[in-house]
Amino acid sequence: MFELARPLLAQRNTIPPLIRFFFLVTALFFATMQTAQAINGRFGGGIGTSSNPYIVQDAADLDAVRYNLAANYRLVFDINMLTYFPARLSDYAGSGWQPIGDSVTPFTGTFDGAGHAIIGLRISRPAADHVGLFGYTYNATIQNLNVFNSGITGRNYVGGLVGAQVGSGIFYCTTNGSVTGQYYVGGLVGGQGSSRIVKSYASVSIKGKDKNFTNELVGIQDSSSITNFVNVNPYVPNYGRPRNHFRQRP
Repeated sequence: MFELARPLLAQRNTIPPLIRFFFLVTALFFATMQTAQAINGRFGGGIGTSSNPYIVQDAADLDAVRYNLAANYRLVFDINMLTYFPARLSDYAGSGWQPIGDSVTPFTGTFDGAGHAIIGLRISRPAADHVGLFGYTYNATIQNLNVFNSGITGRNYVGGLVGAQVGSGIFYCTTNGSVTGQYYVGGLVGGQGSSRIVKSYASVSIKGKDKNFTNELVGIQDSSSITNFVNVNPYVPNYGRPRNHFRQRP
């Protein structure tokens, strides 16, 4: 058997070195191009409308959502953030993921997870408010999305999915992992005003300074509703202090 293989090997080695080098460089080029096309933040299609949303295929696409906060998006694959952070985010060791949207420029579009999961989200911003996968949403919709094995730390309004939502809705979403903050800390949402949460679930280790503002699903809410929930402390405080903050767009 081995004697038969030798002529084949010898014949293969008769290819001129320059030709072999050319083939090697070409193969590496196309491999690099395929990798770049897989992670480039250019989406896998769509134009961002409700009928033709941007297609989110990978972590770079998810990261690019922040550049068009009013558009519509649909996730088509699970995303493992642990493989993305070291290669793509230079501040991973310090701060990790930058939440999408803030109180000045909130996320106002829709994000449909289509039942897929974002795995291994890491945020370490103990001095920042409005911390989560999405930092602040206004008149937005997030649905059918799972955030698994997260580790999220912020200051106030910290959630496993959204830091703060106003006039927005979360439908059929789940989270698990850990969420840590000071005030208004929730396994799903830190704080919400004039918003809805429907058939969503959180199984999260949560830590906050005040247990009255630290709850399994929502830290604090005003003029909002939670329906068909699975596991949430039935006492979600509705205190007056943050009401103006929630009722008005920044």
